[in-house]
Amino acid sequence: MNSITAGPPDQKRFGTRAIRFIVVLILLFLGLFILSREVNHLKANDFSRYWLSSRLLLSGADPYNASQALTDPEAAGMSLEQSCITYNPPWTLPLIAVFGLFSRPVGQMVWLLVQVTAVLLCALYIWKMYAGQSKLRWLALLLAFTFGPVVAAVVLQGQISPIMLLGLIGFLIFIDQREKSWLAGVFLIPASLKPQVLYLFFIAFLLWVVFSRKWSPLVSFASIIILLGIIVYLIDPQVYTQYLQCMREKGPANWATPTIGFYMRLANNQTGFLLQFLPSIIGAVWMVYFWLKHRLEWDWKREMPLILFAATITAAYIWTYDMVILLLPLLLAFIGLLRQNNRWEVVSLIAGYLVIDLLYLWLHLRMDDSKFIWLAPALFVWYILARAIHEVPLPANANQKSA
Repeated sequence: MNSITAGPPDQKRFGTRAIRFIVVLILLFLGLFILSREVNHLKANDFSRYWLSSRLLLSGADPYNASQALTDPEAAGMSLEQSCITYNPPWTLPLIAVFGLFSRPVGQMVWLLVQVTAVLLCALYIWKMYAGQSKLRWLALLLAFTFGPVVAAVVLQGQISPIMLLGLIGFLIFIDQREKSWLAGVFLIPASLKPQVLYLFFIAFLLWVVFSRKWSPLVSFASIIILLGIIVYLIDPQVYTQYLQCMREKGPANWATPTIGFYMRLANNQTGFLLQFLPSIIGAVWMVYFWLKHRLEWDWKREMPLILFAATITAAYIWTYDMVILLLPLLLAFIGLLRQNNRWEVVSLIAGYLVIDLLYLWLHLRMDDSKFIWLAPALFVWYILARAIHEVPLPANANQKSA
């Protein structure tokens, strides 16, 4: 009787990957088809600001001037008069200028695909980087796309925050690879789209570069920043003056943000602008102390979660959709929970997370963003509890292992 033998493991693995690739392609084309049919019905959100700014830049106008933007039919209904169109620094404009080549609906569809792809890649790489179980990668995606700040950034606001997270993950992937560490500096470009959000990370990065004398990431980062700055200057020689003028006249001084600094000013009848930055100053001092204490055994993958929480809690200006960066510690905590044998502790912590996440999503549709000062601290307390019951080991070269 002839027996049928299975093919070689490599051949089976290739066949499985091929099937997955085909399924992904089918789903991608199906998604593109659905979006193309509904593109004109996409609701305008913060992407419209990026799009209008790009349009103005490419036409030689002031990319920060709301009065010029309001002459565009696509700006109808947008409340831009009391603000800059965008607050991203000038050298970031070339990164989003390509979207100004499309109509607003088409550009928004492409932007949505970029956001979804960024979140998807980040979730998978975080799961892989911290040695999550490969058979549970679907859980990483489920957690990512149901995480409140991700929903707010991608679905509701059309914000740029997922691109910042992608930059952070790229940095973590390459920073420990000696011959490719310069790529870590390249990924710092998207990570720096909102410098005020990740200010503690950049302080730690500069300290690390000086202490370790590993200059290539800083050189590549600075070189690209300079190149982008020159490009935007050639397109609009007045862009830096325009940016400073807009920040001076319509800056974020009176923003109602979910930050400690804002509530300190609120308690002081909105006076004392420097109070907005007091938590950030304290955060910066803590970051220097923390770096000096751990510099000899510094591990970016181990220290990053705490840095991200400290940054989101002490930032002078941040919105809840910027807390997309907390997806990293969230997934890290769940990787640890899945290794815990005490079912009741795991169930209790999962229930606690669901309460925080669902409460935020429910309230986000009903309340101003400034009311969510509790979100980052609540997630931090939950993270500490999750890590306390099971410390997640960080295997050597985890980023090079297959999940």
